[in-house]
Amino acid sequence: LAGKTSLQELKKIIKNAYLTISTDSAAMHISAVYKTPTIGIFNITNPIVSGPFGPWSNSVLYSKKDLINNLSNSLKNIK
Repeated sequence: LAGKTSLQELKKIIKNAYLTISTDSAAMHISAVYKTPTIGIFNITNPIVSGPFGPWSNSVLYSKKDLINNLSNSLKNIK
């Protein structure tokens, strides 16, 4: 969707989504605002400071070695 979707279109898509998996970006924050289950993927930024918030959200710290395992565990923990 990057570069092909307006902010208004993105909000509509996320509002109707079952799940958002996103890097630390506007999409992640919009998803958390709409209480769409959200997994935020982080590398350099601190998810404790800038992560998605709420029981419907979870954060994953990115490292090539364990990204898949972290995503799998995050999916299990989202309400």
